[in-house]
Amino acid sequence: MFWDYTVSAFNVLTFWQTHLVGLLYLIFLFIPWMFVSLAMRKKKCRGTWFKCIKILLLPVLQVVAVMTFTLILSPIMLDMGEDASWNLPWRMVSSDITLSIGLLGCLAVVAVGLVFIPIVGRLHSFRTLVLGAISLVFVQMLLSYINPALDMKVSYLIPGYSFMAGIVVIAAVLSKVDHYICCSVSTILRKKFEVRNGVCELVMFPVVSILGFIPVLIYAAWLA
Repeated sequence: MFWDYTVSAFNVLTFWQTHLVGLLYLIFLFIPWMFVSLAMRKKKCRGTWFKCIKILLLPVLQVVAVMTFTLILSPIMLDMGEDASWNLPWRMVSSDITLSIGLLGCLAVVAVGLVFIPIVGRLHSFRTLVLGAISLVFVQMLLSYINPALDMKVSYLIPGYSFMAGIVVIAAVLSKVDHYICCSVSTILRKKFEVRNGVCELVMFPVVSILGFIPVLIYAAWLA
């Protein structure tokens, strides 16, 4: 069964909307870091300002990007249609701004909290997995609220142990890939362009974080 969900998840990658939203995700995260990197290229990546960027700004921007990605692609991810819902994020904000701010606030707290967990805090793809899964749960609860006939309970959103074990294995493999890419590219940037370690991490963050969407898509296939 887990293999079937994995195949369904990769089928989502065949939609052009998925690639477009993924590109927008990269652009949204990469542009701020490009300016920050240019500003810090000749400075030491230390001090309170740099710590605030890593601990607060980076996770908060990731929350907005992951939430937007999940909402737009939720119809495709949850097998409810073949078209992305480009206006769903705006509809959610305009219909209940308090709920939207509350959800983003909770996700921001989770994202910042993950930064302080040893080892895990440096795995950007794992943070994407956690934030994406929570966003999917919210989408399902929102659908239940709109259509009470769905009778969506929290217990229905929690998979079995075997499925969770499969997700953990895939997340672990992707985390290794995440770490390898970061180390390899950082080495090249340091040796050829004399870019500091902290700046290398900021530059690579958007690229490696998108790997976390693969287990999110598998979880969405299970929910569907």
